[in-house]
Amino acid sequence: MNLLEVSVNADGEAAEAISELFNRLGRGGAILEERPAADSAPESSWADDPPEPRAIVVKTYLLADEHIDANRRAIEEGLWHLRRFIRCSTSARAWC
Repeated sequence: MNLLEVSVNADGEAAEAISELFNRLGRGGAILEERPAADSAPESSWADDPPEPRAIVVKTYLLADEHIDANRRAIEEGLWHLRRFIRCSTSARAWC
């Protein structure tokens, strides 16, 4: 059985939406991996410091069969729509 891995880097809000898409279209659903942000400093010992931002990698797998092109296209279209929605719902309206 051959599988194609699809992965996307996202923040927390986007990762939730992407995982819903991947749960519908991917084989075995979505997998989320949380990683420290590349520019984050070591964790502080001060209790009132805000938590460091985290990068989330959302993954899924597509079965390499006769439906792979349609499934990949559906994921690409879904990600495009999510990107438009997430950008337009933030304060950065100029991205829309």
